[in-house]
Amino acid sequence: MLNEQQEKARVNRFAWMIYGGIGAVVTGILCIGLGFILSPLLALGFILLIGGVISTGAGLALGVLGEQNAHTGPVQSATGVRVVSRHIFDNGKVMEEWMLEGADDPKYFVKIELAPNNRIEFQTSDEVYWQCGEGMIGDAFFQGKWLGRFVPTIGAGNPHRL
Repeated sequence: MLNEQQEKARVNRFAWMIYGGIGAVVTGILCIGLGFILSPLLALGFILLIGGVISTGAGLALGVLGEQNAHTGPVQSATGVRVVSRHIFDNGKVMEEWMLEGADDPKYFVKIELAPNNRIEFQTSDEVYWQCGEGMIGDAFFQGKWLGRFVPTIGAGNPHRL
């Protein structure tokens, strides 16, 4: 399970693979165009073009496969977790809760602190979303990046985790 910083690093790695690949393709095309004047650039242009296509394709494929497998894996549980924040997205925009009636396809997200400095954002259903109040402490049951259940702990929380 990747925490927030590891997830950002993973996404940045794929983004740089794609950006680098596109840059290599553009440079390769320019070198091929100039290669008819200076023949050593022709071979370099083909190498950059092929390498750029491979890098871009690998970055896209790994990113898509990572997203497809985001909700798979064994069901895990964690006790004593704290709900840090929650929000709703609809068509890529953050929504306020009172705007839900006009939503096309809302997606619900809850950020949970599993341990100090280990925060993970989960996608969840609307039923689980409404059980997760910000600041609540309880037990979380998740599979990959999907929060399947949150059971709040009734009683006094740990004041040192605020």
